[in-house]
Amino acid sequence: KIYISNLQKGLDVYNGKSKFINYLADYLVRRGHILLDDPFGCDINLSMNKLPSVNEGILVTRLDDIYFCNDPVHDEVYKKGYNRIIEALSSADAIIYQSHLSKGVVENITSISPIHSRIIYNGAPSSPLYTPWDIPIPSNKRIILFACQKLFPLRRLEEFLTTWLTIKPFYPDHVLALVYTQDAVYGHIDYLLDDSSVYVFDCMEPSNLNYLMSRSELMVSLKYQDSCPNIIAEAAQAGLPSLISSTNGWAGNIHAINSGYLRIANVDSYCTIDFHPYEIFPFNYDEFRSSLCHALDNPPRPSKSNEFDIIKSCRSYESYFEYLIESIPKRSSSYFRKCSYFSYKFSKTSLKLIKSSLKSKNL
Repeated sequence: KIYISNLQKGLDVYNGKSKFINYLADYLVRRGHILLDDPFGCDINLSMNKLPSVNEGILVTRLDDIYFCNDPVHDEVYKKGYNRIIEALSSADAIIYQSHLSKGVVENITSISPIHSRIIYNGAPSSPLYTPWDIPIPSNKRIILFACQKLFPLRRLEEFLTTWLTIKPFYPDHVLALVYTQDAVYGHIDYLLDDSSVYVFDCMEPSNLNYLMSRSELMVSLKYQDSCPNIIAEAAQAGLPSLISSTNGWAGNIHAINSGYLRIANVDSYCTIDFHPYEIFPFNYDEFRSSLCHALDNPPRPSKSNEFDIIKSCRSYESYFEYLIESIPKRSSSYFRKCSYFSYKFSKTSLKLIKSSLKSKNL
């Protein structure tokens, strides 16, 4: 019996965590496991990115992000994330890391190594859905895709465009397709976006993005401190190789690299699997330019691999849950369960009343 605290009705197609949790839940149900609506009586109590709120069953936390950075824009968010990591590492029965990078950085910076932990990479469906649409890019152009459905952490759009415009004369057959939320404000780099080789698209339905991926030659991802971006797995399942930064969680997956789907650009000298101090160092433009040119001059020829398959990820979760149930005794007494249950129900009811009150006051 399994409780997943972040599982909500309805799928947020623009949120990688929401998509993965729903896939995992469907898989577990198909495998005959029981998903509970609350944690009481569960064997596994799974929460994403924080310690489960009710001390019931075997407490498992999957750490989504790394949260170590002195970036002033996201300072408060990082502090909250850091505190959640410390709490989970100190009190959860087991930790799931999404990559070797995440485990290495988190445990080296916090100096906390949980007794039970496992690395399980994300995945995407092996047969993605495609919705053809009229892409306003000439069919004879070779597309370099730079896509993200949200803008956190920093996506380094300016660094990417600045580099591209310096090498563009050598690649007249290539164009950039940028996909990101149009709510973002990039006023200071509008002059870069106005170039005729740059096409900008708003966030789109996954099946439309999959079709754009199938038309593209290379995905570029310069995100840093991202444990395991779903979009890299989605690109691979659409047959699209990626050039990623050295602080992208996929950079530590040797099997994925050997498949030919990943090229690594060593643009960051901090917060990597080898070097853990997390001060921000200057972006290495020369390394990125060299890596991008090499990828364009020598297009990757990937081989079929199951490293990016969502089913492989789900099987690993199931296997780890079974191991934990065999290894860790259940903790709570019936008295404690009753107290926790009433406290849990009270907090849920209170939250509903507060939301209702705010709505009635148009707040």
